[in-house]
Amino acid sequence: MERYRFTIWDADSFEYVAEWEYVSALAAEAEATQVAKELSEGDDTWHGGRISVENSRGYEIAKVPIGIGRTLTKSDPFG
Repeated sequence: MERYRFTIWDADSFEYVAEWEYVSALAAEAEATQVAKELSEGDDTWHGGRISVENSRGYEIAKVPIGIGRTLTKSDPFG
């Protein structure tokens, strides 16, 4: 199990940080995608924000936009 750090930003400046353990980077990325989907279903507070996931060595393994429901690529905003 490895610890992954999740940082959630809204469209302005709010930041929420938490850490959880997952068996793989793919599992952590899937969780970030699910959280982004759930946040996008609520009010508009999180729309335009993103979730960043880093592994225990500090490498960013995923960026997930809130309100789109897919992982960002290098050509996307925030990428």
